[in-house]
Amino acid sequence: MLVGLFFLLFFAWIPYVRATPIPRPTFFSDPIHAVLILSAALSAIVGAGVGVLAWFRSREPSIWVAISVLVGVLSACAPPSQEARREQVLRGYIGAVNANDVDAALSYHTPDAEFLIPGQNLIRGTEPMRALLQWDSVLASQIRFEPESWAGDTLVVGPGVERNAWFSGVGIDSIRYGAGTRFVFEGDRIKGVYPSALEPESLEAFQTRVGAFLGWAQTNAPEVEELAPGGLFTYDRESAAAWLVVLDRYRDGRED
Repeated sequence: MLVGLFFLLFFAWIPYVRATPIPRPTFFSDPIHAVLILSAALSAIVGAGVGVLAWFRSREPSIWVAISVLVGVLSACAPPSQEARREQVLRGYIGAVNANDVDAALSYHTPDAEFLIPGQNLIRGTEPMRALLQWDSVLASQIRFEPESWAGDTLVVGPGVERNAWFSGVGIDSIRYGAGTRFVFEGDRIKGVYPSALEPESLEAFQTRVGAFLGWAQTNAPEVEELAPGGLFTYDRESAAAWLVVLDRYRDGRED
């Protein structure tokens, strides 16, 4: 019975995985995938235990149990697909950003990687990318994205969330990106990051809060024009630190 259960679950899992857009999803992004493969693995493990007991007690041959266990082991040991490896790269990158580990986050990119923030200058190359990640580190940035689908070398993620000290400084808890942020890969490294537009509600809150801050800055923080001339930010460690000083004054002013 355990052998039959294993094969039923295992061969139901194979076409399901091929039909889903995410090759190796997480439990939370695709619970059906997780239930199928974990149940198959559990039946193989239990079957192995039953087979061992049957062997020692000489009740019956356990060849079918052995076959089911062998198939399960071989499937578990199969090398991950390129898409699966790349999704692990994305998760590693997100983890490094959230840990404020600049060198680790940078290591997930190609030397000519680029990052295009909507409305800002294109960031390209190792040192500009390092400066951007240092900006994120100073501001204690936290990001969350989940893989959604593949289009060639491009991984499209679902809606995302970003928090940092700049946003909280102007009174925004977080910003939320709509689905469609793209991570372009070359080999197993990130070659390009292209964030999607903000969700409408998040965009409205952003415009309202930033507008209030800029109104205050016109008379209280003239250095803002130097930090973002024409609305174009300089993304590096020094600029992030300077922004924190201005935002502290803004927060103190709002609390008075």
